[in-house]
Amino acid sequence: MKGRVLVVDDEEGIRFLAERMLKRLGFETLSAANGLEAIEIFRTHAQRIWCVLHDLTMPWMGGEATFRELVRIDASVRVVLSSGYARDDIMGRFGQIKPAGFLQKPYRQQQLCEVLQGLKTR
Repeated sequence: MKGRVLVVDDEEGIRFLAERMLKRLGFETLSAANGLEAIEIFRTHAQRIWCVLHDLTMPWMGGEATFRELVRIDASVRVVLSSGYARDDIMGRFGQIKPAGFLQKPYRQQQLCEVLQGLKTR
């Protein structure tokens, strides 16, 4: 696998581990510590970002608002949400426009790989 993934998480350690896993899988990475930073990076690099992996609960601009803004910028964006909350509790919040995938925290590289392999190609 290859491409560029934007990793968004307010916890530096989680961003570091996610980036490390992604690099082992052959991806390049960009990272953001919050939703506002993610939107700014995405606006600049949208055409070169294969998908966005981001946490649901973040300060300043939470995961739901970030997801909606990413979709507003580019309706074809692939967003994989990552959360300690259960998938069923999360996915119902988004109405008809759903994230492309979900990863339950904590996750391993194999789980990350499986979710990314399941994403549709652009």
